[in-house]
Amino acid sequence: MRFNRTFTFTFLILTFVIQEATAQQFNFSQYSFTDQRINPALVGIGNYWKFGGIHREQKTGPDFDILSTSISASYPFVKANNAGTFGGLGITLLDDKAGSSKAFKVQEVGLSYAMQVRTGINQQLALGASIFRQTRGFDFDHLITNFQYIPDRGFDTSLDNGENFEELNRSFTRIGVGAHWENRDVNDQRSGHFGISVFDLNQPVEAFIDSTTKMDPTYYLSAGFRAFSVGQLSFYPEALISHVNGQTSYYLGANARYGLQNGGYLVLQGQYLTGGEVVAGIQFAKKDFRIGVSYDISLNNANSGNQGAFEFGFEFTGLVKSKSKPEKLKRTTPAPQPKPPVEEVQQDTVQTPTEPPVIPNEENDEEQEPKEEVKTETGAQDLEFEPIIVERITKRLGFEFNKANLNDSMKANLDGLSKKLKDDPQLRVTVYGHTDSIGDEDVNARLSDARANAVRGYLISSGISANRIKAEGKGELEPVSSNSTAKGRALNRRVELIIHR
Repeated sequence: MRFNRTFTFTFLILTFVIQEATAQQFNFSQYSFTDQRINPALVGIGNYWKFGGIHREQKTGPDFDILSTSISASYPFVKANNAGTFGGLGITLLDDKAGSSKAFKVQEVGLSYAMQVRTGINQQLALGASIFRQTRGFDFDHLITNFQYIPDRGFDTSLDNGENFEELNRSFTRIGVGAHWENRDVNDQRSGHFGISVFDLNQPVEAFIDSTTKMDPTYYLSAGFRAFSVGQLSFYPEALISHVNGQTSYYLGANARYGLQNGGYLVLQGQYLTGGEVVAGIQFAKKDFRIGVSYDISLNNANSGNQGAFEFGFEFTGLVKSKSKPEKLKRTTPAPQPKPPVEEVQQDTVQTPTEPPVIPNEENDEEQEPKEEVKTETGAQDLEFEPIIVERITKRLGFEFNKANLNDSMKANLDGLSKKLKDDPQLRVTVYGHTDSIGDEDVNARLSDARANAVRGYLISSGISANRIKAEGKGELEPVSSNSTAKGRALNRRVELIIHR
């Protein structure tokens, strides 16, 4: 009996000491699968919903390991007519078990919210906050003690083991804040980022016995940029720096990304961590799904805290689009007047203005469609009708395959439209992006969004107010030519602009 209690107490102290050494904010090596644990502002970046998870198995000694699992989800709030994102909401769960019998457990649920502010063309800045509720403690329900021993029969695990560790459990609330800036190219790929965040800002009490022991805040700084891009290959170095309790840790690494023909990509990852740890990983993405695996290797034999760790992560994503609604104007019909005895009053017809000057076209590069006539019917009820369409223009801007970049010729072609919009402040523009049918339909939907927003972004940069321009991607759903020929596909890679009042 005495030996058993001594063993239990020694095991308890050992587990407690190890946990205290790693009690601060925990990170996964593949932290791209756990955005909300790095910076709560990340839920406000982009216009894709996300659902994913990651599992880690870490060896810290003979018969002693740590199992960590995190599940997270986030959803963006998209502005009307897909004019950007104004924020996002996220939730994350963590389950952490340590010890040979997984006696020490940490369970946590967190909620994050962020608001986004655009700082420039293709740039996003988000400010976020998070709140976590964590419960940690010991669970020796599966511990076998002498209290469960029955002479001549052995141990009966259904009996009470005689141990009570209720006082070694604690729940507390953690608060975090953060800011994140990101620049994305016209193909909606990240080309640079910078973020700062602070967790445990409220310094909760974490100790089981000493109520004066509080968690120190953990500070994070993350940054990265696309160093170069050649064809489908790009190289993106990045760093994650954490500081807590006077100690600074570094995650220094780089991602080599290769784009695949089906719209997916392959990423090779390498990291060096403070303390002599190296992480090697690979991620594969296709359509709206990505998976990744990695392995931590310690180069320092004195590092008993990590003798090897394996991680597996996954993530589903989907584009969130607001429902575009036509602007509605309401007119109240005046009270009916007495009909003259002889004259007959005929119903009026409202027509569009005479044809305005057109934008200079690139040779064989644009098509003009006739103006549309808008009629209203008189009646006693209120009238609702769409804005008057002044002009419908199809601009074949010659996009390259799987690209949304605007070259100098395209920009010069849009300068005429910019001048027209400046001359008549009442005009508004809706830009529709289109693609050919090569590749995945969802990928083409994203690409058409990128093309429409590339035109919108250029017009904004030329001095046109953002609220006068709407952008929407139609994907491959509205071709104007056959996709069976190279010429037909080139015609389908286009943008359409509808000018209206």
